[in-house]
Order: sequence, then structure tokens, then C-alpha cells
Amino acid sequence: MPFDGRAAPGDKLTEHEAAARSAEIFDVHYAVELDLTVGAREFATSTVVRFQARSGDAFVFLDFAGQVESVECNGRELGPDAQEGTRVRLAVRPGGNTVRVAGSAAYSRTGEGLHRFQDPLDGQVYLHTKFEPFAAHQVYACFDQPDLKATVELTVTAEAGWVVVANTDPEEPPTAGEGSAWRFGRTPPLPPYLVAFAAGPFRCLRSSHRGVPLTLYARGSLFEELTRDAPELFDVIGRGLDFYGRLFDLPYPFTKYDHVFAPEYAFGGMEHPGCVTLNERFVFRHRVTAEARRKRAEVLLHEMAHMWFGDYVTMRWWDDLWLNEAFATMMAVVAQADATPYGEGWPAFVHHALPAARHADRLPTGHAIRVETADTDAARSNLGPIVYLRGAAVLHDLASRVGWETFVAGVRTFLRTHAWGNAGPRRLRGRAAGGVGRGRGPVGRRVATAARAQHG
Repeated sequence: MPFDGRAAPGDKLTEHEAAARSAEIFDVHYAVELDLTVGAREFATSTVVRFQARSGDAFVFLDFAGQVESVECNGRELGPDAQEGTRVRLAVRPGGNTVRVAGSAAYSRTGEGLHRFQDPLDGQVYLHTKFEPFAAHQVYACFDQPDLKATVELTVTAEAGWVVVANTDPEEPPTAGEGSAWRFGRTPPLPPYLVAFAAGPFRCLRSSHRGVPLTLYARGSLFEELTRDAPELFDVIGRGLDFYGRLFDLPYPFTKYDHVFAPEYAFGGMEHPGCVTLNERFVFRHRVTAEARRKRAEVLLHEMAHMWFGDYVTMRWWDDLWLNEAFATMMAVVAQADATPYGEGWPAFVHHALPAARHADRLPTGHAIRVETADTDAARSNLGPIVYLRGAAVLHDLASRVGWETFVAGVRTFLRTHAWGNAGPRRLRGRAAGGVGRGRGPVGRRVATAARAQHG
């Protein structure tokens, strides 16, 4: 069916729409300004997006779930009718385009978007983001799909005395006033779902490893526990950075490596480059078992593997989410055994983790590891033990068949070839674009074939 520019029902994006949009626009840059001081229910948001259009004839829209107050496209005010549901229709021209969208958006209580939490112990407010797979547009206007990577210049106005953490460091100390303005340095090219920040009266502990600044953040009521856990956390992080840097023959590709233990976090962790968010359960409040420490190290190393495989090089669309997560799962098992005292390697993974995938595979909801993903709603339903655990087993089997050195050499080539870009099948044209996951060459074909054939 040809793309006619009509919005998909509900707040979702289809694969076909995403492919048509990325075929028309490229070279995207965002300047985002957020004001978190306007109230407890909503915040002010403004985005200036600059991009190139190939023809100027295709229907182009920005995703934005907030309330639009003004839209200006190439110096022309488009008016409130430009917003239709969660889409902002644009009148683009060939070559360079500049669009400004200003409005407001609501805080979230679901864990997606910009989540707002008030600590019942001291009344302090903490905010944190989580955008995967399709929630960046709940906070700022953007082309919310993984294959339209862009640089981002973020400015956040927060309450005086708050700390704001983002993918990059602030360019200068925050300005003072009724609120504090934090202006962050430009990011490298990132997909919208990996843009992140957290804000609130966080307390922090700092360290560094081979020139990479490391910081741990937690709310004040957990600072004593964070201080107790910090030596172990910094040790695992440092060991992991060394291991992956050697394995991939590529040093950590970002400028800093912060971890924010986010209150009321709905997930285990999220691999935002330079600003990893983690569930507070990984700050231990009491004596814990060795298994709890092993699990925490596994999560730290899983998110760290994404810094290279997922962040530095990103999938084109969500049907390759399995490869993104299965690779990080497998690498965390390998890294734990080789680099830390907390892992028992692949035999333990097979014994303790794979049964969950086998159980999921026997349920009526069982599915292949790699599934066609028609839209972003389907992407949300693809997460689970089949993707993470059985997918990791398929990749481990592939590495065993081709040989570990050959497998690692392929990953290194993949990272060099697609640095700061996307990899995977080229949608619409039907041409593969290379890579370990679903690209040219025998390794990519074997992974794709195994993923389609395996059930669970």
C-alpha cells in the first residue's frame, strides 16, 4: 500500500511510515529547551530542528505528544492546525529546513516519557526519562525513529539547588536565577530513544577510569547505601570498560559514563550513552546474597555492551531489537566470567536463565526470536525472555560454530563500518546493509537464518 501521509491510529508509528520519512530527510540536528519549573503537572518544551530534505514533495511530520502552542517552518508560522493528534505536519522544501515547535507536555507516572517522583521520606521531587521504543516525542518534538540519528543540544531549566544529568556534560556551570539553566554540550549522533536526562536534588559520588569520568547518582535518602556500594560499582564498571575496549578494539566511545539510580524506575536499566539509568533495587539497603551482586554486575555489563552495540551503532528498525538485546545479554555473560568475580560463564547461564526462555516458548504467546515489527506498539510487545535469553543462545551457538576469534573479528568490522550510524536491512528497497545481525556475508546470513528458524 503506498504511503499517503495519513496518521496511524493512536500514538504509534508504522515501519512503512518510518521508512518513507527516512527516505526523504537526513542530516538532522535538534536544539531542545525544557523548563521544569512551571508546575507539578506539566513542563514547557521547545525544539528547533534543522534537517535536509531530498525532494520537498513527500509528506513530512514531526512526532509530538504534547500541546503545541506555535509551529514555525522555514520562517513561516503554520498555526495550530499543523498538529493532528501526535503529529505536526510540515511544509518542507528541498535542501535545508528549520522548524521550531513550542508548547507544553505532561509529566508521566508510567515510567515512559519524563517520569515524576516525589520522595515520601523528604518530599523531594526527582525526574528521569525513558524513551525506548517510542516516547521521546512525549518530551520534545522529533522524528521519533531509530534510523534518524541526530545531534542534540539540550538546555534544561530546573529548580535552584537541583542537579541535572544528561548524555553530555554541561558546557558551563548552571546559570542562577529563579531556576537554574543547564546547557549541555552537543551529543554525537543519537537516535531519539537514547536521549536522556535526570533532574532533582540528587547526590553523587565521582571517580574516573583511564581518563573516563565516572559518576554515581542517587536520591538523598539512599546516599548512605550508595556510598557503601560505590567501591564495588566502580570496580565492576572499570573492569567492564577495559574488557569491552579490548574485545571490540575500540575505547569507550563517549565522553563520560554516569549511572543514575532512578526512583520508581519501571525497568532494570537503560543504556543511554553517558547517562545510564538503573533501578534503585541495585542500591542494596541491607546485606544481600552473592546472587544479587552477580545480577547487579550482569545488568551493569549488559547496559555497557550497548554503548558499542546499540548506541555507537544502532539498528534501523525495531524488528532488529532482538539482536540488540541478545548481543548485550550474551556479552554480559562473557564479560562477567572473564573480567569480574561475579560470573560463572555460559554453563551457569544455560542452567539458570534458559529455562525461562523455554517456558515462554511453550506458552500460546511463544514466537520466533526475530519477528516482523509493523509498528511501535508491536515493538513494545517484543521484549521478553525469548528475545533476550534464547536470542543470546543463538548468538553463542553462532560464535561457537564460526569460532570465537572469527565472531569477534566480524563484530569489530561491523562497528568500524557503521560507526555512529545505523545497520540492518534497508527498508523499502529490500537491500541488506551489512553487519553481524542481518547483513551481507556468511555471518550475517547465519544469524538471520537462525533467528527466523528458532522458536523461542
